[in-house]
Amino acid sequence: MGAWLRKDDARPSMESYCLCVKVVVSGAADRVVHYTLSQILYNMYEPPSDNELEVLYDIPDRGDQIKILWLQKAAIGFYTVKLKGTLIENTDEKYAMHMLDTAYIRTTHRRQGHGLSILTDLLQGRVGQDMGLSSPISRSMWRVLKRFLRDFPEWRENLWEMEGAGKEGDRKLIWLSLASKNKQQNKGSTV
Repeated sequence: MGAWLRKDDARPSMESYCLCVKVVVSGAADRVVHYTLSQILYNMYEPPSDNELEVLYDIPDRGDQIKILWLQKAAIGFYTVKLKGTLIENTDEKYAMHMLDTAYIRTTHRRQGHGLSILTDLLQGRVGQDMGLSSPISRSMWRVLKRFLRDFPEWRENLWEMEGAGKEGDRKLIWLSLASKNKQQNKGSTV
């Protein structure tokens, strides 16, 4: 007979979600890859869906961190981060915390764990620190967040949906939003 596993033994590690290589954009060639993904492929061939709460991507600000997701020598997506303390362009406000601003995965690579891979890459080494996600959050990212917070409850009090700089009053705790959505769905199913 096999031994019983403790709950923490059966839980996945953050490293187990790192499915692809994530490279920080640093040179002109990387910027061309990002531009091709965000402004050409996404806009022309995989346009955002209003039903999924997806939006067009702006060109990142100069201070944004951009990472490209590579799988088997092919660029399959990217994400951009607004760094804490960075000045918001055309204002005198600074971001209150790091914020995931955009995330994109090619449709042929969706539902394969790459969204979880983005979150784990972003949060690696930042336990206990607040992290924001820019509003609106797409429906697919809400599903990723629900799974992530189920697997990693220690992040439930640190992930925020942000408007603007993410100061007090401009952010909502994602875990509470998920709980509220779940409660509303359960109410609707009993009617």
